[in-house]
Amino acid sequence: MSFNSNKERLLFWTEIHERFTVTEIETAIETLNNPLQEVIRMHYQQSISLKDIAVRLNKSLESVRVYQRAGMFRIYLFFKRKQ
Repeated sequence: MSFNSNKERLLFWTEIHERFTVTEIETAIETLNNPLQEVIRMHYQQSISLKDIAVRLNKSLESVRVYQRAGMFRIYLFFKRKQ
């Protein structure tokens, strides 16, 4: 999975919620370092736009996008290892 688009990342987020428990997903998120955790939680769990996250975290929009992509990829790897 490449996670090059928001559509791919959202599809993956939906798929893991169909296959894994909330506890397992929380465990995966907790393995991320702080900025990645914050972006994943704010965007996917609280439905905050990336632009608004950038403002709240005082980061550039590009940095937030990098955190989002890296976080989702690391969550993907976490679940891939479990298979």
